[in-house]
Amino acid sequence: MNNMMSLFLSPRGRIGRKPFIVAIATWCVFYMAQYFWFQKTGQNTLNFFLALGLMVLNIHIIFCVFGKRLHDIGRSTWALMGVFMLILIVAVFVMLNFGGVEYFDTIMKNPDKHNDPVFMREVQQIYQDSLSKSLPKIGPLLSVLPSAFTLWLCAKNGHNTGNRYGPALYSLEKEAKAHE
Repeated sequence: MNNMMSLFLSPRGRIGRKPFIVAIATWCVFYMAQYFWFQKTGQNTLNFFLALGLMVLNIHIIFCVFGKRLHDIGRSTWALMGVFMLILIVAVFVMLNFGGVEYFDTIMKNPDKHNDPVFMREVQQIYQDSLSKSLPKIGPLLSVLPSAFTLWLCAKNGHNTGNRYGPALYSLEKEAKAHE
């Protein structure tokens, strides 16, 4: 249990490809359980605060697991931060392309109606309808970058020697077996 806590909650150290794949698969199961929980229980105050807490926990788990794998290949977690920023940029770009530009264009062409709640609801509804029609296209677009990054980390060989993030993984395994 301590190894699992360390794997998911501690950003220190290194992990090889196999533990990384197991950790990602385990996190995916955890994430799917969250999805089904929120689908089943709906929207309420408890779920709002639970979703906030789980969002922070999920980001921390991703940071720890991916960070350790990056450490194994001799890289810092700045690469992960770069991926997060690219995902954010891509998300904004995609949302603007799938209805966002029209939303802002409509609002900017009608400055006298900014305080009209009926007009604003209509514009928001048009944007929401446009976005929901495009959702089947948006999901795959937003999943390309994290999927490619994960596959790269799965395929990349780790350092066979120690690096600034810790000793070589095979020496850690030998040391653990020696203590058994």
